[in-house]
Amino acid sequence: MTAPMTAEKAPTQSPKSTAVAGLVPTPVASIAEAVALIRSTPLEDLKNPEFLEKDLLLRCGLNNEYLDEFPKELYPWCGHGVRSWQYPNQFSRYLVHLSTLKLESYLEVGCRHGGTFIITVEYLKRFQKLKKAVAVDMMDSPIMRDYLAKHDDEKICDYKIMSSRSKEFVEEVASQSYDLTLIDGDHTYKGVLNDFIAVRKTAKYVAFHDVVSSACPGVVKIWAEIKAFQPADNVADFTAQYDDVTKKGWATSPRMFFVGLFVKTVRALQLAPLPHELEARKQRGFLGIGVVRFN
Repeated sequence: MTAPMTAEKAPTQSPKSTAVAGLVPTPVASIAEAVALIRSTPLEDLKNPEFLEKDLLLRCGLNNEYLDEFPKELYPWCGHGVRSWQYPNQFSRYLVHLSTLKLESYLEVGCRHGGTFIITVEYLKRFQKLKKAVAVDMMDSPIMRDYLAKHDDEKICDYKIMSSRSKEFVEEVASQSYDLTLIDGDHTYKGVLNDFIAVRKTAKYVAFHDVVSSACPGVVKIWAEIKAFQPADNVADFTAQYDDVTKKGWATSPRMFFVGLFVKTVRALQLAPLPHELEARKQRGFLGIGVVRFN
C-alpha cells in the first residue's frame, strides 16, 4: 500500500460565525476542541445539514489518507482533528436523519482513526440519552484512545481491537443488542456479508458505508441485494457528490465515502428473511451508508 498523501496547510481565518459571515472555517487543533465544538453548538445548528457540511464537520477534521479520493476543496481540513473519513455533504444529511430516530446504543465495525465514531457518538448524545457505544477495529488508534481516556465522561464507550471475522466478535455481538450498527470494516463481499449476518438479528438499524463506491464493489453488490427486498419508502439516499470527484472519471460510480443509503423498517413491520441467494453466497464469500431496521 502506498503512503497516503498529506494535506495542504490549513486556512487561518477565524471560524466564528462562518455559517453567517461566509468565512473559511478553521479546523480544530485537537480532539478536545472537536468534542467541545459538538457539545457547545446550538441544537438548531446541529439540525441544519448546511451548517454541518460547511462548518462543523470541516472544523472537526477529515482524514488525509488517499487524499486523491477527496475533492480538492476539502484538502485544507484533511489531516486535522478527529480525521473522519467522510464527505461532509453526505455525512451531514445522515447525521440529521439519525437525530430523528430513537437510538440509545451504537456499534461501529471498522472505525479506523475514530472520527466517524466520535462525531456520531457526540452528535447523538445531544439529542438523546445514549447508553452504550462500541467501536471495533483491527488497528489501534491514538485518537480513539485519547477520546476514551479524556472525553468519555459517562463511561458508555468501549473500544475493541479484534477482527469482525473472529469468534470473539461473533459471540460479543450475539450477546448484545444495538439500536444502530455501522458496518465499515472488511469491504469485500464476503466480509460485508459476514458482518451483516453477525449483527442483523440483534440490531434495529444496520448502516452500510460505501454503498455506491466503485472502489468497493462488494459493498455495492450486497447493498443492492438487500435494497431490492425493501419497500421503496424505507430507503433514503445520502449520495451527494462533489464536482471535483466526478470529474476524476468516477461520475457513474463514486469512488469512496459516505455516499450512502438509509433503509428503515418500522417496528410493526416484519422484516423479510434474508434472500436465499445471500445465504448461499455466505460460503463463497467486500463508500455510502445504509441502515436497516429489524426490531
